[in-house]
Amino acid sequence: SSLTVAHTHLLDVRGSDGNAANPVAVTYQTNSVLDHTHSVTVTRDHFLDMRNGFIVTVESAEASEPEPHTHTFTLSDQRGLWGAPTLGLAGDWPQPPSTTGRTNIEIYNMPNAMANQSPPLIPRFGISTAPYVYISTSLRDKQYPETAQGQPVLILAKSAPQARFYTRAFCGFEPYLLSQQAHQRLTEYIIVRHFRLGHFDR
Repeated sequence: SSLTVAHTHLLDVRGSDGNAANPVAVTYQTNSVLDHTHSVTVTRDHFLDMRNGFIVTVESAEASEPEPHTHTFTLSDQRGLWGAPTLGLAGDWPQPPSTTGRTNIEIYNMPNAMANQSPPLIPRFGISTAPYVYISTSLRDKQYPETAQGQPVLILAKSAPQARFYTRAFCGFEPYLLSQQAHQRLTEYIIVRHFRLGHFDR
């Protein structure tokens, strides 16, 4: 928070609230400093703006100790995972009959496939994030890589630790299998939300 009356507060915003399909306003409590806390309300529009990659400013409710005062909070989706769209499949784009993949989107063995590229594609730890991972609904008696359990499906990466936005995307499935709407929303999520190219139509 802002520094007011010689102190600051911390505010944790739950990821599940920001990533809800239809977010609603939520009131949080800050941590306790100098024997007081503040209420901070994050509105639906705040969540939507953060999901689109924007920074929002929120004013806390007033506290009377150690004297009447408020704090300003600067909030953002720090990991960039909110608002990732559902990867809906297109009914008229089935997988080819000869495929050995699953009956939904096939996930490559991404770590192995990227390591075998020339030069190898190795997203660096600390500047990469995976908005999607594959969770198998079958073959639960088998282990990775047979089930690809927990394997990244899409990896976003920055060019350097100090970079403000993600500028690289590594995709572990065939995008043509998505429905047109899902494909468009995923494109917006990557190109607009993370690469900061173009704009959202809310």
